[in-house]
Order: sequence, then C-alpha cells, then structure tokens
Amino acid sequence: LEFVGSVDVYKRQGQEFNLVLEGRMMLSIDGKDLILNEGDSLYFNSKLPHGMKALDGKKVRFLAVIM
Repeated sequence: LEFVGSVDVYKRQGQEFNLVLEGRMMLSIDGKDLILNEGDSLYFNSKLPHGMKALDGKKVRFLAVIM
C-alpha cells in the first residue's frame, strides 16, 4: 500500500485477518484508528466500515485473509 491521502473505506460480508509483514500502517475500523507495526496482526468483522493506509511515507506489505 502507498496511500498518501484519505483512506478508502470498504465493507464486505465475513471476517478479515491482517498480518503486517513489513512497515507500519493505520487501520481504521468503524471510526477507530489503530496503528499496526511489523509483526502485528488483527482479526475483525469486515462488515464494519474499514480502510488502511501506509505510514511514515513508506510502503507497507501485509497479508490479508478474507473469510
């Protein structure tokens, strides 16, 4: 991801798991912003509005599993 401006918001049926492989990102879920660092992971209900963006002006690599 290389989002510089606003965060695109998504909603879909099911659950989502994200694992940050490299870099840092902000993940916004239902209006709450969370900072994920390399090695952090998160499992959440993807029916909630959510979006993410890379931080520190660098790329972030992460694994997203959508169930």
